[in-house]
Amino acid sequence: MTRKLKPIEIPVQETVRDAVFSVAVPHEDGMYTTVGELVRQAREMLLLANEAIASNDLVRMAADSMMREHKRRGFPRMVVRADGTIVLRIQYAEEEDSTDSIEPLNTKGGAALPSLKTLRQEAERLGVDITDLGRRKREIMKRLEQHTAPAKGSDEVRTTSPVHEVKLPGR
Repeated sequence: MTRKLKPIEIPVQETVRDAVFSVAVPHEDGMYTTVGELVRQAREMLLLANEAIASNDLVRMAADSMMREHKRRGFPRMVVRADGTIVLRIQYAEEEDSTDSIEPLNTKGGAALPSLKTLRQEAERLGVDITDLGRRKREIMKRLEQHTAPAKGSDEVRTTSPVHEVKLPGR
């Protein structure tokens, strides 16, 4: 009997990723958008769905009940994943931040994310302070995205604090 070959995933280079994200996608109304914009919107909608689930008391009670059925301890919550499945996530330390609720479909260990060096260079170019985020690439990307996101209205003004030249010593 022959062995079945499993599909593999290989991260693509940053230039190829940027080119794929800039592919035009036509809308029904004749307008165009890009693949990158559709991915950004999908991530926003997934965050909204997970926030709605997290704030629903019935879902929290169901998550707590399921945790007990599986004889686990911790802080349970239900999360909608990028592929549309809903999973019970049990954490052993209570965290307020739910930035980890969006996971890539098949990427393990952040292999498809840009390098930390690239993210730090981009943050320096934009003047964004990311020193408090350490090596957490997804959170760094989220902060950079928030900094580069266009303003919602034409009369809104976004201000940021100046980047200080003096660095405080580490602990």
